[in-house]
Amino acid sequence: MRSTHLQTKNHEIDADPLPREWAPALSHIVQDLRSSLDYIAHELVLKNDPTADASKTQYPVATTSGKWKEQLRHIRGASGHATEFIRSLQPFVLLPEDAERDPLAALNALAIIDRHRIPLLTLAAGAGVEVRFDVTKLRGNVSLNNDWGHRFMTEGYRCEPGQGWSTSDERGVVTEQESYEQLSFRIAFNERTSLYEGWDVIETLWGIGNYIQTEIFPPLEEVLGAD
Repeated sequence: MRSTHLQTKNHEIDADPLPREWAPALSHIVQDLRSSLDYIAHELVLKNDPTADASKTQYPVATTSGKWKEQLRHIRGASGHATEFIRSLQPFVLLPEDAERDPLAALNALAIIDRHRIPLLTLAAGAGVEVRFDVTKLRGNVSLNNDWGHRFMTEGYRCEPGQGWSTSDERGVVTEQESYEQLSFRIAFNERTSLYEGWDVIETLWGIGNYIQTEIFPPLEEVLGAD
């Protein structure tokens, strides 16, 4: 037989303020990535029609077919082949069930945020951690089970809306030290970055840049060379 006891420990996380120069530096990264897409769209338009007015040309990023039709004007003058190829790389085509999570959709959202206001960089750690464990009491001739007295259940709640985590090893056992290690700091423009799996903004931008270099530019450069 055994009885259990619930113990709760509260932990407070303290951190230094973020350097002010991080916000404009990350803004430049966002706009440079977005401009790289606009540049190749500009080249596709002028290659097909050197007389086209490309002053308002930009690479369309659409999360629905309706938004794609609205943005077609941004690549007016591009060949039909180039236009159809750009369409094939759109978020609503590649991720029809969850287009907002496409890397280009994430980049576009960050670029819009950045254009309309100075990015607000914040540190986000677990808002609270509860460490709960069983305290075992033996009575009579009951033998000790190896797991008794070692079962920890940890729950942490992230600052991003609607996100949380709970962890354990294969036996459902974790240590208090491991619960500390699960407290991770995040950097975000604002709450909207929680749309992207809670990535911090550096991971997000690295992923977007890598996606553009490996998945977007090579095929578009082939189209540019073929038209």
